Amino acid sequence: MPSGAPPPTGGNLPFRILNAARSASSSTSAFPRVLFRLDMWLWAALGVGLALRLAWLETLDAVPFYDAQSYFNLAVDLVDGQPYEEYGSAYWPVGYPATLAAFFAFLGKTVAAGEVLNVLASLLTIGLTYSLGHILYSRSVARTAAFIVALLPSQIFANTLILSEVLFTAVQLGAIVLIVAALSRAELEDDLRRIFAPKAAALVGLAFLVPAVNGPSIVALFSIAVIAIIFLLALTRGSQLTFLWSAAAVLTGYALLIRPAALPLVAAAILAALLMSRRSGLSAASEGGGRINRLLGRKTLGYAGLYLGVSFLVVAPWMMRNFTEIGTPTLSTTGGVNFLIGNHDGANGCWSFNYEEHGYIWEIQDEVEREREAFRQGFNFVRSDPLQAVSLIPLRFDCMWREDGDALGHWNRFEQPEALDSHTHNLLMFVNQWYYWLLLGVAVIGVPAWLRTNPAHLVPLLVVALTTGYYLLFVGDDRYHQPLLPLIAVWGACGIGFLPRWWRQRPITWPRDGG
Repeated sequence: MPSGAPPPTGGNLPFRILNAARSASSSTSAFPRVLFRLDMWLWAALGVGLALRLAWLETLDAVPFYDAQSYFNLAVDLVDGQPYEEYGSAYWPVGYPATLAAFFAFLGKTVAAGEVLNVLASLLTIGLTYSLGHILYSRSVARTAAFIVALLPSQIFANTLILSEVLFTAVQLGAIVLIVAALSRAELEDDLRRIFAPKAAALVGLAFLVPAVNGPSIVALFSIAVIAIIFLLALTRGSQLTFLWSAAAVLTGYALLIRPAALPLVAAAILAALLMSRRSGLSAASEGGGRINRLLGRKTLGYAGLYLGVSFLVVAPWMMRNFTEIGTPTLSTTGGVNFLIGNHDGANGCWSFNYEEHGYIWEIQDEVEREREAFRQGFNFVRSDPLQAVSLIPLRFDCMWREDGDALGHWNRFEQPEALDSHTHNLLMFVNQWYYWLLLGVAVIGVPAWLRTNPAHLVPLLVVALTTGYYLLFVGDDRYHQPLLPLIAVWGACGIGFLPRWWRQRPITWPRDGG
């Protein structure tokens, strides 16, 4: 076979996979090179990130409390075969406790097992940040962005916490990378499909970790079967975009099972697909009705439908389980409480709760009724004082984006028997905050370098904007911007690359001769 020639398409699936693996080294595909090409700068970023995270784990042993304690308890219950119950059976989404339970099953029911999960997810985030920067911009941007995330203090400090942010960041970023790759028309070799398809399909099996599925297990089996068939068709027919959109949907569903706050990602993906379809239609019209562009537009809408369908299949078993258990097909019953926290007399935009006035909410045993009552109280406040309700929106934005110290300043500080001494804590908080502000600054400076109007480049911007808008309806907290920081790191890398060019091209005003 000539060098660079495509592998033969005949034969059965094992031969196709073998041929794909033999031709992988000569492929010109961009996406797999981003993931697997030996780039010493990427390995250096991963090494630095790993060293810093391990050093932090050696520095502090964080004890779970509040949310972290609930996650820990739920994961232990799943391993022990106990009912999934903490403030109700659907209050906490199942994705993170189920993943944590898998690590507990192999490594023991300890905080250290959760820290291993965090470190692995954190390293994956560094690699995915590199991939996103490479696909959208250049290898230099990818390298810089990977180092930005590797050194990002708040991402390091979160590794000691039994909270969902670190895992959610990696899973959502993985979905974004796949969506961007699909919209960029990036190709994917068969060997990568072979590697990732079984793993992606296996994520759907998280639903089986919930002991109470029973009847809903039929829905789980159906979902897994349909998704497996889709991936099998993508493998055997070489449909690269089918694989990309389906894999992105599986990760999106997984992200929704971790935190329903992944809903803005779904909206961003659909909006980007609609923009791609519209651009293809306009291009077809300008070229006198180009058949290829019209077909591309229709296929993009089809892929968007596939994305929605597979995402729903991933979350359907959990929603069906909740319908069976509590009578409502919901992802979580936390929405009402979060809405009330951000919408009550005395709310300040940040996390605040008037226990004297609304503490009775927690006495309602029926979690569905509790959520509805919390929503009712929140909407009563909005209706009774709409001006004050509107005035809280910029305060929520401020609470979400002004600071970046929640992991260190709260979760690694309070309720900790071995907290850092005040001098070390204050120094780390100073470094944490200024690193974050500098990152935002270079990202803003780099707007001319990273802002593009094609759909693939708009996906990160849409995710950041829609996620911010989502939380502006509820309550602001700097935990909520953590999953968005890798996207901002890519923009910051563009800004860092833009600065020397701006400096060279700046207008120079020479002093006039004095005479």
